[in-house]
Amino acid sequence: MTGIWPRKAILSYTVPVFFFSLLICHSVAYGLIPERRRQQKSAEPNQYYIVPWFVRIEGIGTLLGGVGGIANVVDSGTNLAFINFQNDKFHIRGLAIDDVFLLGDYNSPSSLTVTGGDLDIELKNLDVYEIGRDSDSQPFQVKGTLKGRALQIQWRLFIDRLKLSYEPYYGKDSIRLADQMEFGRESENRATRYKIELDLTDDRYDSRTGVRGIWILSKREPAGNIFGDNETEEEYDIVSRELSLFLPLYASDSQVHTLAFNYYLSTTHQINPNIPLNRRNGNELGGPVRMRGYPNRRFVDNHTLYYAVEHRWTFLGAFGTDGDGFLLSNDTLEGLQLAFFYEWGQVSEFLDDSLYRDMKTDYGIGIRAVWDSTLVMRLDVGISEEGAGTNFIIVQPF
Repeated sequence: MTGIWPRKAILSYTVPVFFFSLLICHSVAYGLIPERRRQQKSAEPNQYYIVPWFVRIEGIGTLLGGVGGIANVVDSGTNLAFINFQNDKFHIRGLAIDDVFLLGDYNSPSSLTVTGGDLDIELKNLDVYEIGRDSDSQPFQVKGTLKGRALQIQWRLFIDRLKLSYEPYYGKDSIRLADQMEFGRESENRATRYKIELDLTDDRYDSRTGVRGIWILSKREPAGNIFGDNETEEEYDIVSRELSLFLPLYASDSQVHTLAFNYYLSTTHQINPNIPLNRRNGNELGGPVRMRGYPNRRFVDNHTLYYAVEHRWTFLGAFGTDGDGFLLSNDTLEGLQLAFFYEWGQVSEFLDDSLYRDMKTDYGIGIRAVWDSTLVMRLDVGISEEGAGTNFIIVQPF
């Protein structure tokens, strides 16, 4: 016993203590911003929309594509969506149904929903990076096909303040290096995510005050899931923890200033070297969600640590912009937002002090449009030691 704690232990305890200390300050300032709690539905039933959206695909990561569909079918809160988008990197086709209420509805204090979708992806020349924190900044390209099927069964309590989710996934792929002719054997993967989300913010989609915690267990085991058994005994567990805090700095009839913090730690257990890391989502940095100054999935390894701070400056008012039921699903522009952000992150093969050393950093600015039916359209530009990254996407990073 040396009397000096390991650096990892100090940081592991310091970050949660720091967040909850800020939470005390938040409780004093909570009255500055009213409860908003907008529902994820359009202003009227059966509104058509065509918008850019992002999807997270097992083994590939986050992709941006065009999405069209019907929102709030017969005022039920259920959305239907189809995807057909292609560029020089990939062609993605899919169909999804969002928030089918088995029990309750979007105004119920307790409800049970089902969400599901099916994706068919052709990879043309997709950039992929080697595994590891010190991997080469020059990507290599892969080609192939990937099919995915996902389902989410979610129990929502206290009008979306507590969510419990069961999310089985099935994927089948045949991928090769772009400069090779032969494909390897087709690979199949059935994994399951168990998710708990506690949301004590004023609004889920553009939070200005409050705290949110998310815990996710991703499992791959021989027993598979409702889509069938896996063909091998290979398995893994990934545990992700995320904590976000939103502190109101100033609010008036015309503007709101918010200081937003995010902490994310993802660790892999039952590590099996025979399962490629690119089959496991959760342990990556780079792209529109974390480390926006780097390319998508730039750093991938067994364990991931990430911190972010944003100053969000929202201008409120009537901007004279109403959707026509086609592009923005009858929405009204609620506010324009500037965001200044700074991020730290690192990946590591081992869960030790190396995860906390030589952190990658980036910084940048975002321009965002906040619509009254929960849409947040953002354009973020991040700058890192490897250059600049531009991300246009619908959803706040946290």
